[in-house]
Amino acid sequence: MTAQKKVNPELGGGTKVTLLDTTVCPMNCYKKFIFQKVTTTKCNTVSCPHWNCINDYYKSLVNALTTAANYNIPFVHSNTFKSFWTSELSELKEASYNAHQLWILCGKPNSGIVNDLRRESKYKYKLALRQAMRQEELRVQRKYY
Repeated sequence: MTAQKKVNPELGGGTKVTLLDTTVCPMNCYKKFIFQKVTTTKCNTVSCPHWNCINDYYKSLVNALTTAANYNIPFVHSNTFKSFWTSELSELKEASYNAHQLWILCGKPNSGIVNDLRRESKYKYKLALRQAMRQEELRVQRKYY
């Protein structure tokens, strides 16, 4: 461990932190910082040069944490896994989508056969989806409670 005085950010209360050494992890996704705490007097200048060091250190710390998170924490949308989803729901969704597209192609009529088909397929899909979600919720409740 070699003493390198790279960063000397002044902290409130007369405490100075000196960076002694840094080591880079094998995957280059974070650095290990080794610090030594030294008691000093406060910096009383109006344009303190330590603020730049503190800001640079903060930015590098946030960057290291973000990079480590991107490498190690999987990102999945919350609605990706729907354990209640069935082929019947897929068919009803497709039918609802197709009826909606037909309704748009026909000029979005407020009444008539096309509008009735769109509304009926939409409500069938929504009802089946609601029932499947309720059944899944009851299944989970029975399993864990």
